[in-house]
Amino acid sequence: MNLSGKAVFITGGAQGLGKAFAEAVLERGAKVFFGNVNSAIGDATLDELKGRFSETNVKYATFDVTDHHNFKDAFDL
Repeated sequence: MNLSGKAVFITGGAQGLGKAFAEAVLERGAKVFFGNVNSAIGDATLDELKGRFSETNVKYATFDVTDHHNFKDAFDL
């Protein structure tokens, strides 16, 4: 499946299933914006994914989906 031109928003994208999903859609040409509550893990995953895929196709923000204001602010980035 070709996902070129598509954008994917992933919560919990820095590890586990979220990271695996991010990798899968990046491999198929999508752009990925992922968030994670742990900034150290998120930053490390961002560096890893930027090294493997186009830097312009991967964006990251630290946020907590259980905090309405914090989660909403992620969309203002």
